Amino acid sequence: MTGEIKRLRRPISVEDQAIVAGVRVITAIRTGLELISLESPSAGLAALDCVVRRTVVAKTGDKRLGARNPRLMFTKGREIVDAEFVPAALRLKRGKRLALKLLDIVSPLSESYAESRSSFNLHQLGLPDFVQQWNVVHEGSLLTRLDFLHKETKTALAIDGVGKYVEAGRGRLKRESYQHNTLLSMGFKVIHFSFSEVMHLPVFGLKLFEQVPELLKFRRSAFLK
Repeated sequence: MTGEIKRLRRPISVEDQAIVAGVRVITAIRTGLELISLESPSAGLAALDCVVRRTVVAKTGDKRLGARNPRLMFTKGREIVDAEFVPAALRLKRGKRLALKLLDIVSPLSESYAESRSSFNLHQLGLPDFVQQWNVVHEGSLLTRLDFLHKETKTALAIDGVGKYVEAGRGRLKRESYQHNTLLSMGFKVIHFSFSEVMHLPVFGLKLFEQVPELLKFRRSAFLK
């Protein structure tokens, strides 16, 4: 009974079971739904975002759909959520209401755990109008794809990690510097968030509203109270 392993005993319907490498397990969808109560809503959202993204790629056979046409990927992801995720949530014996509410914001456009957490943060801050993976065209060609964009205030969020610069080298850093400066010249406000900032909602919110205070007038009530 270690702290690293949490054991649960509960009935699981056949629809929520799968066979992986000859072992009977619960499905990835049910796993994500269980994580909502077992860990946290933000952890559950990250898992479910990952599942729906992989499902869209598997069903379309297009690994680059999110880059080429993020709006189409979002539409296909939401169709999968309605057809497969919602029925699984309705089979839950506990936590059904919270699970169904969280499914309203599940998206295949989150490309990382940090982006899923950022999406959750924005909804908790009452800013659901940020869109994910928005392609910006400059002088007739694709300049960059923004992680998040608030269209009314032209606020762009970049979810950064030191690792990507270490792995990609100076070339990527130079390219992203050009993209950043071009976005500024186009009237965008660009805010970069580190992984540690994303993981702490108060820090995330403070930085966001300090840099773009006009976002305050767009706030609604928190997604989860």
